[in-house]
Amino acid sequence: MCLNPGPDKVYEVPGFALTGARRPSRMLHCVGGKGVNFARVLARLGHDVVILGISAGHGGRFMEDSLDAEGLAFRMVHAPGESRLATTIMDPATGVHTEVNEAGPAVGEAVIAEVLDVFRELLPGVDYCAIGGSAPPDAPDGVYATMIEGCHEAGVPVMLDTNRNWLTGAVHARPTVLKPNQAELGTILGRQVSTLAEAVAAGRALVDRGIGTVLVTLGEEGAVAITADECLHGKLDEPVRALSPVGSGDATAAGYVAGVLEGRDLQGRIGLAIACGTANALVFGPGMFGRAEAEAWLDRVVIRQLGMETSP
Repeated sequence: MCLNPGPDKVYEVPGFALTGARRPSRMLHCVGGKGVNFARVLARLGHDVVILGISAGHGGRFMEDSLDAEGLAFRMVHAPGESRLATTIMDPATGVHTEVNEAGPAVGEAVIAEVLDVFRELLPGVDYCAIGGSAPPDAPDGVYATMIEGCHEAGVPVMLDTNRNWLTGAVHARPTVLKPNQAELGTILGRQVSTLAEAVAAGRALVDRGIGTVLVTLGEEGAVAITADECLHGKLDEPVRALSPVGSGDATAAGYVAGVLEGRDLQGRIGLAIACGTANALVFGPGMFGRAEAEAWLDRVVIRQLGMETSP
């Protein structure tokens, strides 16, 4: 589920600076958005996917043509305006990257209602639902909560990976899996979350509210998964220098869900999640890697059991 997808332009610009003219050494024009990045990785891991989103204008036509070319199934609801453009500039010399993300078009109540109708139509045929990214600026804050409640009614497990008002407006619906980063976790609870111990305590508080699993991404420190019975922290044995972190959280989420679909236990899920996030950080463009590239990292993922409240 990707309510606000759009074209992504990724530039590699050695020596990028805020002034002067620069020419990229390479570029990529693809479809982006959390839900699209997630679906791309899940498909490359060998699972069938369908992307539901909103398409508008020339950017929307580019998205549909590109998804067709990638072999990714989709259902797009058409809206007025122009799908948002996201631009990423990466400097390979410094590892610094800059993102400029448009908000996307206001689409109106009728388009949101049509999306929800298609969502309900698709639910009986899916094994797992992932809701990711922002929504159009005029979408109600509770739109994702409505979708999560629909998943519960249909008996479909659901992951939520979003931010800002769409996150705080949906947590009460108790997704099966919540995948925040540390800043997003802090937004939910109204306090700073900057250490592993704080992430575990915050995740436990959300599990106590009825969320099945809280999967917190920690950047170079990997990820921690908290359930009512377990708390596992996974990270690489040694850090790697990322080409770009863009989309790595989405890849981590896709790896986790792939683990669920493949019947892996929590340790297996978090191992595949970390492997996918790592593989993504080393390629040019979100989700542009295959299963073999991800599985090559599995032996380097170190997973340890933590107490529900751990020391830093």
